[in-house]
Amino acid sequence: MTDTNSITIKLETFKQSYVDRDIWSQCIATFKLLRENKKLGGEQLCMLITGDTGVGKTSLLKHYELMVANELNNPKDIPAVLISRIPANPNIETTVLELLKDLGDFGTAYRLKDKKALNLIEALIKLLIKKKTELIIIDEFQELIENASVSNQAEIGNRLKQISESSGVPIALIGMPWAARIAEDPQWASRLMFRKQLDYFKIIDKEKRSEYINFLVSLSRELPFERKTNLGVKEYAFPLFSATCGEPRKLKNLILFATKIALENGDLQLTKAHLSQFYRSLYQNETNPFELELNDIEISEVSEYSKHNRHVKDASEAITPTKFTDKLTISQILKK
Repeated sequence: MTDTNSITIKLETFKQSYVDRDIWSQCIATFKLLRENKKLGGEQLCMLITGDTGVGKTSLLKHYELMVANELNNPKDIPAVLISRIPANPNIETTVLELLKDLGDFGTAYRLKDKKALNLIEALIKLLIKKKTELIIIDEFQELIENASVSNQAEIGNRLKQISESSGVPIALIGMPWAARIAEDPQWASRLMFRKQLDYFKIIDKEKRSEYINFLVSLSRELPFERKTNLGVKEYAFPLFSATCGEPRKLKNLILFATKIALENGDLQLTKAHLSQFYRSLYQNETNPFELELNDIEISEVSEYSKHNRHVKDASEAITPTKFTDKLTISQILKK
């Protein structure tokens, strides 16, 4: 095996590693609860998971999909959990077609000619019952409703309710913060008994800072080096937060590419120099937090998540970006 292959394998392993957070464990436990409740019959409860870009929705789903796959005795079997993504240019018909395809319906191509919602929904319900599906998870749900009128949104809600009621299968909806609009429907508001919000890490509040530090300590154990670096110590934790504003995806990617630099150099340990080098390659004209004294590092954390305004005429102006706090120095934070 060449060094290049060895490095690639190590990077792939680190990239795919799953480091748990309390909220992710809660989501997985709720998936289990929904599946168990399905077996009891009767009206099914549903779930809504929302979170801004980069909070870990995809990582959570990939991990759970792997857990579900490991339940199978035969890899060719259809999993008891249907995980599907809202298709491009979505409406209720194309969404149901996507669910049929992901459920292994070999007649999906034929059904493209018949886009009547009721016929498609009837076919989906029958297949869900036949396959003994225990849970439907629909990812990127905001794409289905973000441009829908109030009446269309109500129609989407009614159709999904029909699918859940008639098949006896609970539904978990996952999406950006405005996916929560589905709860504006009184019927869905009562069904969505389980609601979870995935957040960026925070550091100003001591209790929330502890969660961030614990995550870094756990992530340190996954580093592919002979000598482990404790990313949870302040010399690493604070500049990492400064560089990423607490966004989980940015955090892991920054560490991943710094790890790549270290491995290609043949180094036995990840250091601030590797993190600094990669950060500098991205932001050449910005202050590099990995080159500052600890007390000179400035921190900004999320203050308000992104929003979607469906009433604007220009779609490019519909999303209000995530907002962050004014910057604070480490000494100011530690005084709190």
